[in-house]
Amino acid sequence: MSSRKRIQLSIQLEHGCHRHFLQGVENYAKQVLNWEIYIDAYELPGTRTTFGSEIDGLLVTHRTHKSVLTRAIQKEIPLVIFGMSTSRTPFTQFDQFFPDEQAIGALVADHLAKRGFQSYAYCHHPMWPMSHERGSAFASFVRQNGNECKRFSFRNPEQKGLREDFRRLRSWLKQLTLPVGIFALNDIVALSVIRAAHEAGVACPGDLAIVGVDNDELLCNAVEPSLSSVDTDWMRMGYEAAEHLDALIEGQSANPERHKIPPRQIAVRSSTDFLAVPDDDVVKALCYIRSRASEPLTTADVLGEVLLSRPTLDNRFKKYLGHTVADEIIQTKIARAKRLLLETDMPVTAVSEECGFAYPDHLFRQFRKVTGQTPGQYRDDYLAVS
Repeated sequence: MSSRKRIQLSIQLEHGCHRHFLQGVENYAKQVLNWEIYIDAYELPGTRTTFGSEIDGLLVTHRTHKSVLTRAIQKEIPLVIFGMSTSRTPFTQFDQFFPDEQAIGALVADHLAKRGFQSYAYCHHPMWPMSHERGSAFASFVRQNGNECKRFSFRNPEQKGLREDFRRLRSWLKQLTLPVGIFALNDIVALSVIRAAHEAGVACPGDLAIVGVDNDELLCNAVEPSLSSVDTDWMRMGYEAAEHLDALIEGQSANPERHKIPPRQIAVRSSTDFLAVPDDDVVKALCYIRSRASEPLTTADVLGEVLLSRPTLDNRFKKYLGHTVADEIIQTKIARAKRLLLETDMPVTAVSEECGFAYPDHLFRQFRKVTGQTPGQYRDDYLAVS
């Protein structure tokens, strides 16, 4: 093997998540300095991606033709699969990197619950391999909070069947209990739901809030309202898949594993930027808390704004949000801290001050309690693959 490692990456660049994956691979290559990446940007389901004997390693999607995998085995070329989870052979003979579908579903359910929704729905296409697992995790979280989850399935993968699917979708939206929080399988499905809601006269936002998956910024910002979406951290997936492939090329062998990459966060935009709480005092308290996330804030401050007793307001918060006023204050401040840690280069002490904590130790303690990491670890994990 030459000192330069020749890596072929088979990818579908029309997908935003694949472009994020490519960025992660490139970030790893910049660190090791001895990778040459050859991009096969036209991999389609069922096509036979080709590669020569000069290739030292392969990164391919879960939709790769089995002939590619067979040839890699025959030529003893290290190969890592990325994309969606699959247990089909011969995929199990290789390491796989894919999004943590259960964590994605739970994250969206928690996001909508914190906005006070009591009515939930999941919109998906069953042809996608992750559709069931993602939706089941969402529905399970919803049921744990005492609510039910409605489902809508697109039936027609072909263009000629879309008109019928849209007719059914419009009718389904009109039958839901409003306001409703909807989880869409991905950003593309979410855009279809927003379009159908407009045509059905269902206000979004207002009657309906919706979250997509993959955070394709071009798509999310091209629609009105702009779409909130799960950042599934495909950049981290690309970095870690490349790092693992490099280890295989160096001869570090191990049993093939299925590596789940947890989502990073929800990029909140207009499609979920409202509160579905039928209690004016709770809404007033929530708006007060969020408008003062950068200031020192206590439950007593909130009570002074809404003029209710602590037990009364706490009970109402528990009824609609599942937690107390004090919990809401901490969650709001930690959410602000996360954004500042990832989007600025402010030192942690300054972040603490910007989030209204009296001392940096207070931020450290609460941040670790909520995330399991210190603020520095949270930032370092992100920067390591950026």
